[in-house]
Amino acid sequence: MKINKFLTIAVFFALVLSACDKKQDDNTFTDPRDGQTYRMVKIGDLTWMAQNLNYDVPETDADVCFDGNPNNCAKYGRLYYWAMAMGMDTSYNGKSFTAPVNHQGICPPGWRVPNGTEWDNLAQAAGGNWMEVQAGNSFFYWENAGEKLKSKIGWKDYKDKDAGNGTDDFGFSALPGGYYDACCEIKPGNKGSWWSSTDNMEEGPELAWSMLMNWEDNNVYRYDQIKKSLFSLRCVQGAELAKPVKQPEQNDIKSGQLPEPEHYTEHEIKHIPPVQGNQFNPGIEYSVLTDPRDEQKYRSVKIGKSTWMAQNLNFETDNSWCCGNDESHCAAYGRLYSWNAAMSACPAGWRLANDDDWNNLFKLSGGKLKKIEDFSGNCSESFWSVAGGNLKSKIYYNGKDKFGFSAMLGGIYNRNATTGEKGYFSCGGHEGVWWSATGSAGNASYYKMSSDEFTGMTCIYADEKSNGYSVRCVKE
Repeated sequence: MKINKFLTIAVFFALVLSACDKKQDDNTFTDPRDGQTYRMVKIGDLTWMAQNLNYDVPETDADVCFDGNPNNCAKYGRLYYWAMAMGMDTSYNGKSFTAPVNHQGICPPGWRVPNGTEWDNLAQAAGGNWMEVQAGNSFFYWENAGEKLKSKIGWKDYKDKDAGNGTDDFGFSALPGGYYDACCEIKPGNKGSWWSSTDNMEEGPELAWSMLMNWEDNNVYRYDQIKKSLFSLRCVQGAELAKPVKQPEQNDIKSGQLPEPEHYTEHEIKHIPPVQGNQFNPGIEYSVLTDPRDEQKYRSVKIGKSTWMAQNLNFETDNSWCCGNDESHCAAYGRLYSWNAAMSACPAGWRLANDDDWNNLFKLSGGKLKKIEDFSGNCSESFWSVAGGNLKSKIYYNGKDKFGFSAMLGGIYNRNATTGEKGYFSCGGHEGVWWSATGSAGNASYYKMSSDEFTGMTCIYADEKSNGYSVRCVKE
């Protein structure tokens, strides 16, 4: 009797374990091309991969692990150009694809690249509210959808905000795999961007829809991104197109201030009208100064105890340049100067701002000085949080211009004085760099604000004095 009893119990547990294994098998599948196993989850009418694709495309090294580290591939999946994700020739990174958008691409057999509508449906199923922000160019996001889609672990903690890790209510388990785009590299832990198969033919043949989640808020953003960016890929099962999600009527769309942080591309930025004058805060009372050397007029503003020029300097000197050698860029953003030229470029009674001036400005603007260990982006050693968003012109999506500083992102001229190479310009309004008068024998300090990175941060660097950066002057 005891033997029969033990056999019965053993059979019972064997059946339970078998059922558990079957349940686990039902929630996973194996890619027959390389034997990798992925989790999957059904959300609404679609079954999604619950992990980023980690397929190493044969005969190419263009799909990458972030930083070339295989551990990043194992955790976050690989990063792909749009055309590669779609299984197309690389020429489609610069031209439109007009066929139906349910495309298998490099997804496993029986799976395909999700289109933009399917990403929208996912965000809507996660409880997101459709939002439009109108600031220069409109863009869209699903408010609070990211909280239920992000993994419970793996996201950098964002202090003082209800963000960072998610609740992963549906098992989608979105992880911040980082990415490379036209401007920057964003390290894992901060943000994740995923391709859709939707080619944005209206805005430009080099653009496709992508979705972004980040550590600083719980939204899911939809952007037109340069196809040559390297993003993550999630696949959906089957071949049927999703029915379009019903968007709110225009008068029902809730418009408002951009939540932090933003992300938008160089393509979008180049549509900002490069006209000097529209960048100022109409709620600020400015003074006006005239440079007697060339009769150019500049606005100025008092912030704390210092009076700052509220425009980038545009006085022509030796070793100064218009970004891209385009005179219209100088009219909008001012000139770029080598450090030696910047030191003597300000009008009489004014001087190049030094480290004390800049740091006092950032502090007055609500900034907090942080070391690089508090941040895994592109700053070198230290950065000021918050201040950049409060100082940038309102023409930028993330600019609040609370004090009338009206920072315009004038680009850079990167030169190599040692080799004599001409270097390159980076224009288009996606980064602004300003010299400080504080320098040493070889290098000098400078401060960088960016439209593509975290909303309010201002990075602190030291660099070769031969490079071309913008100049702001303070009154003596």
